[in-house]
Amino acid sequence: VSLINNDVSDKEGNDINPIKSLIHAKLDKRHRGFDHGVFVPMLAINAPQNIPIVTVSLANDHDTSAHIALGQALAPLRNDGVLIIGSGLGFHNLGAFFGGGGVSAEEVKKRAQEFDDGLEILLRETSEKKTSMVEKWRSTLPWSQFCHPTAEHLMPLFVVLGTVLGTGSGYDTEVCLEYMERISFDMMGIPTSHYIFD
Repeated sequence: VSLINNDVSDKEGNDINPIKSLIHAKLDKRHRGFDHGVFVPMLAINAPQNIPIVTVSLANDHDTSAHIALGQALAPLRNDGVLIIGSGLGFHNLGAFFGGGGVSAEEVKKRAQEFDDGLEILLRETSEKKTSMVEKWRSTLPWSQFCHPTAEHLMPLFVVLGTVLGTGSGYDTEVCLEYMERISFDMMGIPTSHYIFD
């Protein structure tokens, strides 16, 4: 998850620290390069090289409710002009990407499409007071285990969803979800989607 703002470096201490108590985060001041989850979207949108970016790590346990709560904690930053990007992927079965696992290419596409369509419905049906359906995505969405053998590539979506469910976001949750934009595309022949909450 990346937080992007023109003056985030000036606000780092003031804005991140109050939220730190909610998400139990710490600032890692070591210099390290960006993960592909950060630099790939920045390349795709052709972001200026001097734009300040703060990366936020996911929780190791991939707990959906914790990642929604993280987004809710970050929600007030949207009012300060911070762009919150959850960089993941709607399908992340590497074996299926490369033709492994004994499943035909057509069957992989079918399963991915069913998962993707179900995910959109699940996101549109959630609300600020009803996140339990999303938290149960693993047991309710078709082919969830196949499409996401591990969950780390779907968690960023739930963080961003949390930002529109957060009480401090200044956004009408129902309007955000009604006008949520789904951008579908094929990646290596497999259907998946991006989502925009505005």
